[in-house]
Amino acid sequence: EVIRLPVGMSVGDGVNFYNNLPEVEYAEPNHIRRAFLDSPNDTYYSNQWGLSKIDVQAAWEKTTGTNTIIVAVIDTGVDYTHPDLSVAVDSTTGYDFINDDNDAIDDNDHGTHVAGIIAAATNNGIGIAGVAGGWGAVPGIKIMPIKILDAGGSAAVSYISTAVIRAANAGARVINMSLGDTQLPPVYSSTEYDACKYAYDKGCVVVAASGNGYDSNGDGIIDTSGMEPVSYPAAYDIVIAVGATDSSDKRASFSNYGDDLDIVAPGTSIRSTIRSSNYADMSGTSMATPFVSGVVSLILSKDPSLTPADVYTKLVESADGVGASGWDKETGYGRLNGASAMGYVTPLVAKVMNAPNPFNPLSNDSQKNITRVYLPGELKGSYLKMYVFNIAGEKIRTVESGLASRADWDGCNDNNNVVANGIYFYVVETNKGRAKGKITVIKE
Repeated sequence: EVIRLPVGMSVGDGVNFYNNLPEVEYAEPNHIRRAFLDSPNDTYYSNQWGLSKIDVQAAWEKTTGTNTIIVAVIDTGVDYTHPDLSVAVDSTTGYDFINDDNDAIDDNDHGTHVAGIIAAATNNGIGIAGVAGGWGAVPGIKIMPIKILDAGGSAAVSYISTAVIRAANAGARVINMSLGDTQLPPVYSSTEYDACKYAYDKGCVVVAASGNGYDSNGDGIIDTSGMEPVSYPAAYDIVIAVGATDSSDKRASFSNYGDDLDIVAPGTSIRSTIRSSNYADMSGTSMATPFVSGVVSLILSKDPSLTPADVYTKLVESADGVGASGWDKETGYGRLNGASAMGYVTPLVAKVMNAPNPFNPLSNDSQKNITRVYLPGELKGSYLKMYVFNIAGEKIRTVESGLASRADWDGCNDNNNVVANGIYFYVVETNKGRAKGKITVIKE
């Protein structure tokens, strides 16, 4: 018999629980067997050196992305008709600030290239594989295309700021901005910072490119030699600043660096999607940034309860050191490692207690006919729900508490019938995390 464990109960705990029941001969995990496929069957996968460099195949063992996670690509738009992107891109959520309409179609290639790195369909027999592009017929994350860069690749800060707020309000969990300031010194914008802070406070992970040089002479010509400092918006403290590396893990010659750099990722000769169902190689910190956004979307697919600060910690602590020990101004905390970052994803499961346990829901004593679950401080949040499951893993009761610190169960199911004697599992959930426990019902 196959048992579905309650939400929040680990496989190990479930196996131990059932193996301790006298009526159970043995319990073991329902392991997954897979076809022996060394790599995706996408045509150009062997040309995608960046994916192997960040060890994304090992990350895919945890998840290939879920379509509940939305990544906003704030760029030149996205060609949502591209066969490698048509599943991932939700054109109905997009917006074109250049033409003031809902059709965020790309007229430059840049945004389509960025979107492909993040979410091109993986193992679909054509083109390239995205970092979080699902697997075969199973979709990955969703792309929200927001067009703020014109055909020449420029945008006013007002457009960028409004786009960031729009993305946050529309449900994006990740915001990718492969764009930045080209003036030297870079110009701080309170409007832009406030927009990024607004998104951060709503739970969005904001990722931006460190930049590819500056107009150092004020003549309108950008010197593409990477230099200090990191450009805005990447340099804001609540934005993850991404620089570029080459296939030898060296800082790409064009990649800006400095005190605000957080992490680096592959950014030279990166193959991805462009308009009209085509593919091309491009280089830039614009290409490095979506590798990070893609891995962030995998992390959130695995554990959507994580905050932007949680995600940042996992990224930088799991990065491969490719420069000086620890942090350095040319490579930040190191080069992105998708597999290691996913290994750091451990959903919060706090310890809770409930009493009395066992309890008798038929008792005339009001202190004994309910069981009360008490939450530790780190779990107290803006809401509290408790789910009760029977031994078969079926949810029998949902309790919504008006209190932040505790929840009560009266021993009844959702039909208000008293449950049978036995052992029950419970999971409590708040916006801060989850916890689990067991309750024994003994009616006397």
